[in-house]
Amino acid sequence: MRRLGLLLAVACTLGAKDPIPVETTIAAVRLHPGEGWVTRKGTVQLLEGGSSRVIIPGLPAGLRFDDLRLRAQGPAGTRIGDLTVREAPQTYRERTEWKRLEKEAADLRGRLALLDLRQKNQAKARQLFLDLKAAQTKGFQQSLTTGALKPQSILDFSFAVESRSLELARQDAALSEERSSLKSRADRNDEAMEGLKREGEANPTVISVELEVPRACSVGLELSFRVQEASWAPAYEARLSPDKRHLELVLFAAVKQATNENWNGISLELLSQAPSGRLDLPAGIRLPGLSYQESGARKPGIPVPENPVSPAALTTLKVPGQVQVRTGEEQRFRIGSLDLVPSFRYLAIPRQGSDVYLMAMVLPAPGFPLVGGSPVDMLQGTERVGTLQMEAPGPGDPLRLSYGPVPGLTARREVLERNHSEIGDKTKERQWVFKESFEVESTFSTPVEVEVQDRTVTSGTDSVKVDQVSGTTPGWETIHTGIRRWILQLPPGGKATVLQKTRIQGPLVGHLVNVGDLSLEGN
Repeated sequence: MRRLGLLLAVACTLGAKDPIPVETTIAAVRLHPGEGWVTRKGTVQLLEGGSSRVIIPGLPAGLRFDDLRLRAQGPAGTRIGDLTVREAPQTYRERTEWKRLEKEAADLRGRLALLDLRQKNQAKARQLFLDLKAAQTKGFQQSLTTGALKPQSILDFSFAVESRSLELARQDAALSEERSSLKSRADRNDEAMEGLKREGEANPTVISVELEVPRACSVGLELSFRVQEASWAPAYEARLSPDKRHLELVLFAAVKQATNENWNGISLELLSQAPSGRLDLPAGIRLPGLSYQESGARKPGIPVPENPVSPAALTTLKVPGQVQVRTGEEQRFRIGSLDLVPSFRYLAIPRQGSDVYLMAMVLPAPGFPLVGGSPVDMLQGTERVGTLQMEAPGPGDPLRLSYGPVPGLTARREVLERNHSEIGDKTKERQWVFKESFEVESTFSTPVEVEVQDRTVTSGTDSVKVDQVSGTTPGWETIHTGIRRWILQLPPGGKATVLQKTRIQGPLVGHLVNVGDLSLEGN
């Protein structure tokens, strides 16, 4: 506020027609998948009615007209006139912070130079001490031969040498520590100066706008501009209670920005769709004229594109309260949570491995957004189990969350039969028949229900036919395209088996493609 008052006082002395600087602060941020919109707010006091020009400095570099949205709030009749966007001059050397850093750098250089002289004098003192020690030791050796040296003299000399050595070592350590401290301060000072220099070289943007007001008044300015150095993504946490009766599903927003300025005390809004930059209406729908054709193939109808936005997709989220987002950091904000009652099932996919997984199934509230592909941190009590990717369920289906392999349950796949033959009397074709078993074994002392999933072999062409033949375990259900499942009831310490027998018929010449892990002879 003091700075704003100073700016206004300076503006008053410049005259009514001189540009009036307006200080703005970041009030809100709206983040889209690929960009963000930052809103800054400020107030300017106009001393008379009519036309006045104000400037908004300190904006990010490279802004264009397409990146700006400006709004003025004043009395009836307030209008926005001419708008100019330009780069600010490189004036970082005139900033108070730069001058302070320059002064500190000069002071640190002088102190380091003085320290160099002290260390040189310290080295000379150490060498003089070593020379005197050597000369005195030589004199003692000569006196020992004549017997004129007293034992007390030797003790006094040893004590003096040890004391002087310790003092010199202490002084050396103190000088080294002082140099290290000064060097660290000098490095930090240089980094700060380089930061200011980079800011100055980036040529931040200045906006100049003409305001028309009916009388002297206060006008609030709200400027929104586009930034590319900010993004967000949804993330989840699924925390299962120790007794497994409740599951808390939490939605977080992972936000990061590298705009080189902190967002302090802002309102943060998150959107899942890119901003619409088009105001023109879509082109009118044109249908071909009707015509009558006596023969020939029927013309295909006009395709109707599907809505690309899923009903369960995110639309708009609001981070509660006023938040802070520091530049260069990634932060998570809690958006909302659900307290759910899970049901459990064991899942085996023998074709993929021998593990059997514990699956928690919950039905989230219809309005709670689930975004496929987002990370989900899985916790059981206070223990972090791991991370998986969200698989958004279909409408009315439960959300399935894996808590990892379960000791005591194993799955095994085995190929029981595989043969290849030629069929047909006049038109020869090839035929493959193979039979597989999927066995699940339990060591539990209680009955267990296990879901077994496997893929189905399908044909993408009329020349290849695929069907299930006698010997396939009945009761299976298709849950996704190409995926079927069986629900097995295992007795205590027992086993259960699923059999799948498949027949493939195809042309005698050529080979099958996309057969995956099937080993087909003669192909």
